Amino acid sequence: MSATVHPSNDVESTTDVLSTSSTAVTGRKLSRSQKVLIIVGCFVGLGLIITVIVVPIVVKRQGSSSSLASSQTTMTSVDMLDVTLFTSSETSMAAHVVTPGPPCETLTFAPSFTRNLEYSLRLIATGNFNGDKYTDLVIFYLLENTMEILFGCTNGSFEGQGSLRTLEGAVSSAKIADFNGDKHADIAMIYLLDYGLSVILGDGTGNFGSETRYPTTEDSNLVAVGDFNGDSLLDIIVLSLTEKVAVFVGYGNGSFSMKTSFSLGGEPMSVVAGNFNGDKYTDFAVIRRDDTNGMQMTASIFLTYANGTFQERKLFPRDHYATAIAVEDFNNDKYMDIAVTSHIHHNVIIILGDGNGSFTEQIINLPRSGPSVTDAGDFNGDNYIDLIISHLNSDDLSVFRNYGNGSFEKQMTVKTMNKPTHLIHGIFNDNNRLDIISDCAFGDCISINLNTC
Repeated sequence: MSATVHPSNDVESTTDVLSTSSTAVTGRKLSRSQKVLIIVGCFVGLGLIITVIVVPIVVKRQGSSSSLASSQTTMTSVDMLDVTLFTSSETSMAAHVVTPGPPCETLTFAPSFTRNLEYSLRLIATGNFNGDKYTDLVIFYLLENTMEILFGCTNGSFEGQGSLRTLEGAVSSAKIADFNGDKHADIAMIYLLDYGLSVILGDGTGNFGSETRYPTTEDSNLVAVGDFNGDSLLDIIVLSLTEKVAVFVGYGNGSFSMKTSFSLGGEPMSVVAGNFNGDKYTDFAVIRRDDTNGMQMTASIFLTYANGTFQERKLFPRDHYATAIAVEDFNNDKYMDIAVTSHIHHNVIIILGDGNGSFTEQIINLPRSGPSVTDAGDFNGDNYIDLIISHLNSDDLSVFRNYGNGSFEKQMTVKTMNKPTHLIHGIFNDNNRLDIISDCAFGDCISINLNTC
């Protein structure tokens, strides 16, 4: 209000002063040149007033608009960092909102160090479970029916005693999200060789409520989260070893019910969710074992439609043996893309989406054989999503820096402690850069590489 009112008053009072000065000199006859000089002087003075008073106000207002636009762009960037439609909530569950520094000229990571675990891990995930500014870890152990929360701290060491909880089985798949809208991280998980889905709700202090079980008719294997029915509430899909997909509709209060199921046409090995055709329904991409040849791994997307049905589109040739899949916006066009690693051909296929469910491909050839796990995130702070790939029987991670158009810079190598089979990222210390965590060879420790960018 003051920005629009005060300048107007200032201009009006200045104009009055100019009128008074002009009247004061009308008592004598002015020459033509004097009149011209007075008129020019008036225009020059008015121009100075506009420059000094009005322009800064306009610039300030434009700056406010730019800040808003920048804020909206930043939120869009954050939204793209996850694979589901509800990425802003899930991202807030995974890490605090940060203001990174300028982009790094050279991406570097500190030498890795380890943190010993209670038992051998089977699965690892990130979330903000106690509401502070650090990313926490949830570890699901291999043989013991136990999960452990390791709370993040200033130096990325996860020092201190973790929080252990006994579960009803060994977890084979889990997703972190806010299922009841209270801004706290909850967990959806599948037990190994079990018929059902389990959900526990977090209270924001690192503790969880009682476990709620939702039975399925099939042997559950994998879980993914998204808005699959377009009601702006998080739903869950459960993929089974018997090649079925069960859709659990969420009610926004942490409760679910199974509404439909359909055949997948192959044993699922990995699943990620994302919106591939720009509608209001979350789709999913899956790697599965080929029914006709158990040694082949294919990749497909399943597009979700308003009537609750899913339509498959195959992405990946069956002779490539897909091993890992990630979903992000790799070419910065606001459409979700897919990265799939090929074990046979030692490459990564970047499948660029056009927002209507169609894709084009480009290939990154890898310097090492046996790509096994992939992770994606903006590791150098330039708002482009980079790739990190681990290799079978190797201590090295391959890091590919994104140019922002879906093409990637020649890889750099990050040394880990022991031949990782799990790979995640998060902000684990105070520098507001994405760090890397991988598992040790026998699963009894984690290897931490802090980003020194």
